[in-house]
Amino acid sequence: MRDRTSFRHIFKKVGLWPTACGIALATALYSCAVFPQAAEDYTVNPSRSEEVALTQKRRAPSKKARQTRPAPKNDRVEPTKRKASTPKAAEKEKAQKKSTQVPRKKVKNGSSSADRNQSQRSIPATEMKERLAVVEYARKYKGVRYRYGGTNPFGFDCSGFTSYVFKKIDIFLPRNTRAQAEVGEKIPLQNVAPGDLLFFGEKGQITHVAIVTANEGDRIMMIHSTNSKGVVEEDLLSSDYWMERFLFARNIIGS
Repeated sequence: MRDRTSFRHIFKKVGLWPTACGIALATALYSCAVFPQAAEDYTVNPSRSEEVALTQKRRAPSKKARQTRPAPKNDRVEPTKRKASTPKAAEKEKAQKKSTQVPRKKVKNGSSSADRNQSQRSIPATEMKERLAVVEYARKYKGVRYRYGGTNPFGFDCSGFTSYVFKKIDIFLPRNTRAQAEVGEKIPLQNVAPGDLLFFGEKGQITHVAIVTANEGDRIMMIHSTNSKGVVEEDLLSSDYWMERFLFARNIIGS
């Protein structure tokens, strides 16, 4: 029995069956023209299927490679936790730090302690006693006015002051500065000790002399008679005026 409800019967009845067949044929031709690669993929091509399978095999990592692949590195470094130290451990650590630090003595101006002098020279105790006696004697005249050619407590010039002080330990220096610069032996500035002489000048001419009172490493104290302030004690290394004019130092007592 003919199925009156089928699409073919309906198309024949209304006269649309040839039109539907033409549309289907046109669609098939258009698909083959526009998508030839897609049409080829759907065909049975043993050689191409093998090539595709080989490519997928190369790209896919093996099970062993997936297992041995290193985990991604984390650049973040976790801070190390410091264990809380006990009171005894803290005291021990503090003592170790203190032992590694070099103690530095701060000496006030005018101090006559022998251990504050950091001269690199090895000086016998008896000689150091004489040197400190010269320094203490020289400090008694701080504040005495300057007087040209003066050789006594009523007024000193620079060489008159040094010759007067050294008489205290029976060392008789020449009267003028140039002659005093030839007594004893030259020593480096960093090695001076109390009682040594410092000489100053300009253009090679010796014009001034002073007595070392202390060598503290970062300070070299000296006492001298200046034409502006009289007898004063000051630090040589902190004075630009005197450092620019410094010539050399001489050891008078231990030579």
